[in-house]
Amino acid sequence: FGFLGDWKTFADYTLTQRSGNSLTGSRQAQHSSLAPVDDETQRMKLGATYSADAFQGEVAYTFSRYNNNIGNGYSIGGAANVVSLAPDNDWNQISAKGGYSFSSSTRLTGALAHSWTSQNTAFADTGKVFLGGPSGERVYSLDGKVKQAVAEFTLNSRVMKDLNLRASYRYQDRDNQSPSYFYDEDASPATGTHKGYTLRPSDTKNRVTLEGDYSLARRTKLAAWNQYESTKYKHNYAGVGI
Repeated sequence: FGFLGDWKTFADYTLTQRSGNSLTGSRQAQHSSLAPVDDETQRMKLGATYSADAFQGEVAYTFSRYNNNIGNGYSIGGAANVVSLAPDNDWNQISAKGGYSFSSSTRLTGALAHSWTSQNTAFADTGKVFLGGPSGERVYSLDGKVKQAVAEFTLNSRVMKDLNLRASYRYQDRDNQSPSYFYDEDASPATGTHKGYTLRPSDTKNRVTLEGDYSLARRTKLAAWNQYESTKYKHNYAGVGI
């Protein structure tokens, strides 16, 4: 089966730090301004690779953490004009990928990944927006959680000297598990209907692609492809009364 090969392990760590200013603005201020930038991103990846005559693969765990050292908001021209900044967040992923050669002209590659992201930074307080939970209590942070699963496979084959065919399939499921809240443009909750609700849409995507090319001459190819993609959206507003 061609699976007698070599294993190698690896570890990688990177730290990216930024400082300076970036151009930003707010709807209330109706003008642009320079906002300070002071953040860092840490990324770590641990894994192992495998290599044999017919098969090559990799399994890995990746972790990323973003820290915004300034805070959750920046005031433009007074306390009434606050711009939200990128929140602190963590991202984790476990993954596996590989490829197997059935022959010198046919190869199958694939990848599987499962990731989860979380952030719970406090909202920028403008004093004008009330964000409420299921019982009408005030909410000060999102407690955001998103999980995602991805699977993709591609089969490449040179079926004739001048004819190449490719078929691929990709599946992606994004599950937004963040809570849903209502909000009002006031410092206290309104009675009856609310101004709006925070959304937490999720979706599942499937995509199939068929491709082929045929060499007509030395620098001339005839290519054709067809792709089908479907997206199913899911919305969950449980607990906010809609």
